[in-house]
Amino acid sequence: MGIKITGLFDTGGGDYPLIEDIHFLGGFRISETLADRDAIPELRRKWGMLAYVLEDGTTYQLIDQSNGDLADNTNWVEYSSGGGGNSKGYTAQFTNSDITSGHLPVHHNLNAKYDVCNVTIMDNNKEKIEPDGVTFINSNTLVVDLTTAGTIQGTWSIVVVTVSNEEDQTQNTTIVENVFNGTDQTFNATTFN
Repeated sequence: MGIKITGLFDTGGGDYPLIEDIHFLGGFRISETLADRDAIPELRRKWGMLAYVLEDGTTYQLIDQSNGDLADNTNWVEYSSGGGGNSKGYTAQFTNSDITSGHLPVHHNLNAKYDVCNVTIMDNNKEKIEPDGVTFINSNTLVVDLTTAGTIQGTWSIVVVTVSNEEDQTQNTTIVENVFNGTDQTFNATTFN
């Protein structure tokens, strides 16, 4: 039996958080590793909940795979937000130390061919930067040529979005704009290792 709350929780004017995500039932969780995600207690799991794993930069969703067991970790599946088409995306932040000889390796793991993948770079002032080129190594890895950018200042961002049709192409433009202006939480930023 729960405790009835008849008012709002308040921090008393401080900047302290009211509750940490690890205490919620279901919802959205952030875990350091896959092992941490798998250790979420069954009493705090709920079908449909999401867990973002920092270790691999992937969001997973708890979906009943016909066994009905919330504690079964095989029920965690990679989450892909659609939104009308089959777009998938990857976003990351990077600094000059991630660039080697003017080239930025990107391991996006989207399993996307070069002809259905759009790449957008934003500098630390949130201005779009045209790279010198993009080389698609395979369906999960590409290299962005930023040679003429020289030594970059601050933290820059990259968004890689797959598109499979005209509707997704329009959605791609909206996603990129929203990611960089901070209104889209679809793709969680990961940092290059």
